[in-house]
Amino acid sequence: MPPSSGLNSVVSKATQTEGDWSEIEVDVNKLVTALQSLVPAVQSLIPPPEPVEIVVSLSLASSQNH
Repeated sequence: MPPSSGLNSVVSKATQTEGDWSEIEVDVNKLVTALQSLVPAVQSLIPPPEPVEIVVSLSLASSQNH
């Protein structure tokens, strides 16, 4: 089942529920699970960062310290 089909039913049910917080909590948990299932798909679309070379140069200027 595609995650998007489950999202619509979760949202519509949560908006129709007025006083049953335990039902809302279950709906929110389902929504969070559906969103978390999208993470691997989104991460595969993001290219890995290119390596960065950091060069540190230290110079001791003894004439400036005296």
